Amino acid sequence: MRVQYMENNNKGLAFLTRQGMKLVGIGSEDLVDKNLKLILGLIWTIILRYQINRGSGTEDVFGWAKSMVRPYGVKCTNMKSDWSDGKVITALIDSMNPGAFPLANMTGDCVADIQAAMQEGVDKFGIPLLYRAVDMAENPDDLSLMTYLSFFHKYATENSIKPQPMPVATEETEPVEEEKPAEEEKPAEEEKPAEEEKPVEEEKPVVPAEKLVATVSAPTLGLPSADNKAPGLGNLNKEHDVAVLLRDEAGKTPQKPVPADSVKAVLTSPSGKTTELKVAPGAPTDGEVPFNITVKPEESGLNKIDVLVAGESALEKPVQVNFVEAPKDLTLALHGAIESEKDNGASDTEPKYLPRDGPRLVAAGLKNGTKEDKPENKIPLEAFQAVVILPDGTEQALKLESPNSSEEAKKLHEEHSDEDLAFVFQLPESLASADNVEVDVRLLGESVFDKPLKIVFVDPAPKGVKATFASEALGLTPENQARGVGVLKGDKDNSVVASVLVGDKPLGELYPADAITAVITNPEGKQTRSPVTVLPDNTLKFEVAPETVGDHVVNLEVAGTPVLEEPLPIAFQDIPTNVDLNAVDLGDIFGTVGVPLSIEIPLTEKSTNENKKAPLSITPEDLKVQIKNGDNIVPTQVETSPGLAKVSLTPTEKGPHVLDLELFGTPVPFSNSPSDADATGKKGTPFNVYGPLDLNNTVVSVEPSIIQLGEEVAISVIPRDSDGQVLPSFSSIPTGEKVEIEVVVDTPKGDKETLSKKSNAKVENLKFVPNLLGKHGVQVTDGQKSHVGKSPIDLVVLPSGKLAVDATGDGLKAAILGKEAKFAVAISSSGEPLKSALGPSAIKSVLTSPSGDVVPVKVEETQPGVFSFSYLPQQAGPHVLSVATFPSVDEKNGDKDGEQDGNKKGVKEIVGPVAGSPFSVTCLSTLPKVKIIGKIPEINSVDGSRLEFELVDENDKPISVDPSLIKLSLGNLIPEIKDANLSPEDEITVSPLGDASHPSYLATIPSHLASKLPEELNSVPLQVEVAGTPVLEENIPISHKSNKDVDPKHCTVAVSPSSPSKVASPSVDSSKADTPKEAQGQKGAQGPKGGAQGPKGGAQGPKGGAQKGGAQGAPAKVDAPADAPAKADAPAKADSSPQNFVVGKPVHVTVAVKNGNDEPLNAEPEKFTAVVTLPDGSKISPSFEKVPEAENLLALDFTPTTTGAVKIEVAANGSPIENSPVNVFVFPEKVLVKPVDPAKKQKAAAQDSQDAGDDNNEKKKKPFPPEKPCLLVTDATGDKISEEHDPKPDFTVTVGVQLADENGKPLTGFPEGFVPAVKVLTPSGQSLPNIAEFDPKDSELKVTYQPKEEGDHKVQVLDPTNAGTPIAEFNSSVEDSDAPTSDKVSPPPVFVASGPGVEGTVEADTPALFNVSSEGTPVPVTKDMVEVKVENLKDPKQKIPVTLAVNPDNKSVDVTYTPGPTGPHRVHVSVKKTPVPNGPFDVEVVPKDIKAQVEEGEESSVVGDPTELKVKTLAGDKPVDVDPSKVKISVTPPGADAPVPVKVKKLPSDPEGTLTAVFTPKIPGDHVVYVAVFGKPQENKKIPVEEAADPEHTEVVGLSPNISDTEVATFQLVPKDGTGAPIPADKAKKLKFDVSVKGKRHSVSPTISVLPDGSTNVEWKPKKSGNYLVKIKSGGEHVGDSPYMVKVEEAASAEVSPVHIVQTMNVNINVQAMTKSGQLRTTGGDKVEMAILDSDKNETKAEVTDKGTGEYCINFTGEPGSEYTINALINGLPAKDCPFVFKVPEFSKKISVTEKFRALGALFR
Repeated sequence: MRVQYMENNNKGLAFLTRQGMKLVGIGSEDLVDKNLKLILGLIWTIILRYQINRGSGTEDVFGWAKSMVRPYGVKCTNMKSDWSDGKVITALIDSMNPGAFPLANMTGDCVADIQAAMQEGVDKFGIPLLYRAVDMAENPDDLSLMTYLSFFHKYATENSIKPQPMPVATEETEPVEEEKPAEEEKPAEEEKPAEEEKPVEEEKPVVPAEKLVATVSAPTLGLPSADNKAPGLGNLNKEHDVAVLLRDEAGKTPQKPVPADSVKAVLTSPSGKTTELKVAPGAPTDGEVPFNITVKPEESGLNKIDVLVAGESALEKPVQVNFVEAPKDLTLALHGAIESEKDNGASDTEPKYLPRDGPRLVAAGLKNGTKEDKPENKIPLEAFQAVVILPDGTEQALKLESPNSSEEAKKLHEEHSDEDLAFVFQLPESLASADNVEVDVRLLGESVFDKPLKIVFVDPAPKGVKATFASEALGLTPENQARGVGVLKGDKDNSVVASVLVGDKPLGELYPADAITAVITNPEGKQTRSPVTVLPDNTLKFEVAPETVGDHVVNLEVAGTPVLEEPLPIAFQDIPTNVDLNAVDLGDIFGTVGVPLSIEIPLTEKSTNENKKAPLSITPEDLKVQIKNGDNIVPTQVETSPGLAKVSLTPTEKGPHVLDLELFGTPVPFSNSPSDADATGKKGTPFNVYGPLDLNNTVVSVEPSIIQLGEEVAISVIPRDSDGQVLPSFSSIPTGEKVEIEVVVDTPKGDKETLSKKSNAKVENLKFVPNLLGKHGVQVTDGQKSHVGKSPIDLVVLPSGKLAVDATGDGLKAAILGKEAKFAVAISSSGEPLKSALGPSAIKSVLTSPSGDVVPVKVEETQPGVFSFSYLPQQAGPHVLSVATFPSVDEKNGDKDGEQDGNKKGVKEIVGPVAGSPFSVTCLSTLPKVKIIGKIPEINSVDGSRLEFELVDENDKPISVDPSLIKLSLGNLIPEIKDANLSPEDEITVSPLGDASHPSYLATIPSHLASKLPEELNSVPLQVEVAGTPVLEENIPISHKSNKDVDPKHCTVAVSPSSPSKVASPSVDSSKADTPKEAQGQKGAQGPKGGAQGPKGGAQGPKGGAQKGGAQGAPAKVDAPADAPAKADAPAKADSSPQNFVVGKPVHVTVAVKNGNDEPLNAEPEKFTAVVTLPDGSKISPSFEKVPEAENLLALDFTPTTTGAVKIEVAANGSPIENSPVNVFVFPEKVLVKPVDPAKKQKAAAQDSQDAGDDNNEKKKKPFPPEKPCLLVTDATGDKISEEHDPKPDFTVTVGVQLADENGKPLTGFPEGFVPAVKVLTPSGQSLPNIAEFDPKDSELKVTYQPKEEGDHKVQVLDPTNAGTPIAEFNSSVEDSDAPTSDKVSPPPVFVASGPGVEGTVEADTPALFNVSSEGTPVPVTKDMVEVKVENLKDPKQKIPVTLAVNPDNKSVDVTYTPGPTGPHRVHVSVKKTPVPNGPFDVEVVPKDIKAQVEEGEESSVVGDPTELKVKTLAGDKPVDVDPSKVKISVTPPGADAPVPVKVKKLPSDPEGTLTAVFTPKIPGDHVVYVAVFGKPQENKKIPVEEAADPEHTEVVGLSPNISDTEVATFQLVPKDGTGAPIPADKAKKLKFDVSVKGKRHSVSPTISVLPDGSTNVEWKPKKSGNYLVKIKSGGEHVGDSPYMVKVEEAASAEVSPVHIVQTMNVNINVQAMTKSGQLRTTGGDKVEMAILDSDKNETKAEVTDKGTGEYCINFTGEPGSEYTINALINGLPAKDCPFVFKVPEFSKKISVTEKFRALGALFR
């Protein structure tokens, strides 16, 4: 609306005014009224202010353009005609890139030349095409051209592009200049007499009438100087423009212009040579015409410039300029606070970092070739300039001083004596407050560098910082921080990773990487600097590259300041040249836990003769040995001798170990390194450590354990430890004793055959070929004749050939209680019976009863390989019968650990399996009876038939029987059947139906069998047998007609508005399903039989009719109860929303095709016809088509063009189908509700007036319902329809309306019995009972209802033929007032207030506007009628002025007020003393220019990871706090239709003007964040969301299920994607996991960090013992087997754990670990250490053995009579009573325990 447009424009104009623009004669009304002239003027003012005046103004832009094209000799005196030929724009383009676009390339076509030049401006300089070439050529516009040129001027200014020098006239060029006039004067000589050549005399200078004084200015030469006396300074190799102004002696402009030819300029060089300079008049400026002089010096030194006017000097004395020549190979070096050395023209792009409190002195040194070629005194100090460029672009000149101006400068001079220290300057301390500046050094006005040096100020560097270093190559580990050792020229990466903390923050987080440098000082004191890289975990990485051997020192500097408290020393050494580093072969290495292991390493010198290598002598320090078990380092000892190094260790843990050797810092390669090791074998050599040998766990393998005669068997004995791990040999025992393994075979005859007898060696693939049938026994024993593993092992030898197993007999399926059941199993060889008996042990059968009891099964081998079984069931119900061959072999020889999985020929291969085992056997209590379900069906001789029946017991209860035990036969007495050659196709099949609680059966009589029935037969006997016993014989009728054809009685039709885009498929296969699922009970499907219940009960039958208490229901076929399976007759509409049958929109007809069995049938369109009778009586016959998604469905569409009743008739093979015809009514696209006949309305009004009585003019509130209710009925447009009322106490309302089309014509042609359904809704949404009466002839509807409350009641008219879809709708308003009068019919106008001033928020100190007008039909309104009051709720006393203005149409009043302070306000509006609706209006006054923006926080997120958003609220540029409820944030995920709101809150840590919002993305992709403050939308932001790690494939590594309460539990999460592939580290580092650790009563916060490889490291420490639940989630889903249960046990407590000695000769010390609560530890794993010192404080070797039971043993051999100090440490703390002194007795008698530990000994016995 107009008031809003004006308010919007006022804001824009106010902004321009605040920017200092003067706006004259234009206001918001001019913009709204589209005043073109004023709008164009405003646009030019904006261009002038922001584009042109941003430079130097229009005159400067034009002057600049002229100076640029002057050297090209083109005419440029105006901004119009001079530009038409294209020469000026072409010259301007070439002047900005000389030679690239010369005038010579012009074609003469003005438009083409201008277009080419303008396009060059776009391509080279990015100048936008604001101007058309044809406009410049035909009618140049000076304002448009000025705007276009301003972009060139801006580009030249930003890129320091200056005009080209003017061509200088010389003696050599003068003749050329004279030739031109000579050629031009030839015609003149022929036309004029010779005496007319007098103008030659005019070359004499014209003497001005007054004395003139010249003023010289040249910024590039420093003229005029500050004191107008000092000489200027310029570059010898440059042309310089000098401007001269001539004024009289009074300093005023001459009254007459000075002739150009009277002004001369002369340059006098230091050698006295004079040169006349070119003088040209310049562009007028403020009425004065300057003269431009071009100076091109030839000699360096002090030159003089004189200006002559009419031959006389106009200067008091000539101007002096010192021209200096800058060397081409000049090098400028900066020292001190800034270190930089670059050649002229080179770029020093790296920023220089300076501490804010650091030094400020900078010295500039010059180099010119060698040291002897110093340019001393050649370049004066004045030729240099140093400036600081601030962030806003302003420059600050720095004072240059002599190198000897201070002691600090002198010191810098001495340090760089190879340079000519030209000058020094100080960086102002004020610069430290800026984050970064630029420093530029200029020589003769031009920068020495191609770009200024960038200076970044950082906070003062910390001092005395401690660091932790790590380097594999230098041997720096957490245990070794004292000194690094490296190889001078080794092949290792000498990189160092340093963890440096300043307080609790990493150094790499506080300072940028470029500000940190690693300084390496070699033994000679020379320093080299190495760049530092900040790793993702904020550690620092740098490279140490030594050049000499010896001790080096590494320190870290921040902006040049050392920070480390203790620098890192590193010693580098060289590799001796005689070391042979070829691969070493160590052979097979393995160890045993607790058994000392010695590894010998041969060492030789280099030799050309491989067979004669001299032994190499080294020291143990030269050889670095590391053996690791996982991440644990195993203690080792190294001994060396010539040619040999011996490494000794005692393994304490099982598992893979890796041996790494470095000789002189270089890895020693091994020939048995892994295949993926590199050429130097850096991965070391692996070897395994095993547990002690466990003979009971040793595997005896006999493969195969069942063979056939003549085949070979392989016997192996595989040693294993207690954990089942395979050992290399039998020697892995702590005692070192030999183990003798003996293998003996017991034959069926009782003989023993010894196959092997070995010591300490594996028995592998020992071959044995038995020569006897039957069972053999393989015995494996040790030297003590004890069986090894599962010895003895059975070996069965069978006859040759393929053995097969067959089981037959009724006993495999069913039995009768109390009767013996039998079955048989036969084993054959290659199809032939066996010739030798196998014996009863070859087969086994087990029968299990329903109660779980085993029923005895008898077995007898009646002939070789044939076994007869019998059993007597004692319990009815299902039994399980299992049959297995050679069970003893399977059970005894089967190795659960999988050692025998590789059998070449096992039991299952030699002997075929017993098919069907285990068998399900049903034991029946009695023979069942057959009960046929439903009526006895006919047997169709064409189609066959089906019979559904049950088997019941004597109590008529259904019982379950295996269908294979049920046999049906047909017509045994009929010769045609009895004598027929029946095939499998003739078999009557039985299949189960129902469920376990109610079993039934379906017998299918195939058509193949039924077709053999004679046609003369009308019935046939059917016999049923169960388990071979007849249980039924029944006569079944025969039919000779097929039921598979289309049956019209079972086909149904459904009609719905508009053709669905796709018909849903049936719920099941159309060949089996009854009807499509989507047709069940759907609204919109016209059923064959009416009567679906309406909303309030009551069904509308097929003939229609109104029913009180319920809207008319939609007809639908209901064939089954609500909980029955769906059997729909036709598909429903694809769109679930109800729709009407409307003119011009398609009607969709669908037919479900079925056969005589009521089964879905493949639809054939040619068998169906449709006749549609349209409202005008015409008929059409559209064709059906098959529905692709459902084989039994047909569909057609037609589009009615007129309203009225439509009848649809469908026939199948000429016969009407079940529910044909179907009648529907077609409505117009819009149904109007209009008043009833006027005569009826008048009659109703008269009745109302009579009932109303007299008006007593008193308006008193009365209880509802009122005595005289007023009913106002309006349609959707607000027009009056009719009114009726009933003043009776029960207060019923009757509404009369007429249904019409869009033109108001009543609808006609309703089908017989058509009554619209009606729904009446109260203002609160409740449905009211109603009575609807409809007159189809006049289309009049009368609705009667009883209101329960005041207000608008909604009356909906529904279509009964289309599932109750809405036809029309109108309002019925019930008011509590006196009886209606004529005034009530036309209620008084309602006035409303609308506009920004009453809609939510307004800005402080800004005019707020709104409008007051009438609702509906406009009526006049004046200012006197309107009263407005604006109230400040915080300060009610404040008066806020209000301005009212009547609009020109007198139909509304504009209201304006300007609120002051922010906060809640209330606007009261009334018209004629009556408050307007919805008032008073609460508005929020918000700060001016309020805005909200999402800070640059998280650039990306991960699915399932809470993402935090920080929102800044600003008033202008100042942060202000805003109520979080006033800021709305929503996030739209990718592909979503609507944004999802996010809660905004203020956190205690949020600074002023900052709010926090958190959302958790559910899917990956770009999420758009929308922000609104006080309802004003703000700029949105995109946040990319990455896919979370796949929870199913992500690995959890290292999570231990058992830890102690003193341990720090650690595990890693290796993220993987949905395919199981690892996620790359750069992406994995962005992922986040949700990890929680909870105990029974407390939680633990885990520490989560991301490792460089992208995996996530999790650490947590339990608070106390107990069970903890570790939950790990990715993207909101559990990872792996999460949650994990971790059992935390109480760790051993040193202070209560006792130590005692059980022997005193070979001393045996026991340590019993106990918890703090005094409980004995029952598991091992504690860190137990033992220190034993003799009297001389020498340590005695002692090994600690963990028994795994909480007890630890230490053995050592002491000298008799010697005293030892014993100190046992548990988890780093001394055990109870430790340390103590123990003396070894001098006698050999054993002492059970010393006196000191007698009590403790008794405790542990």
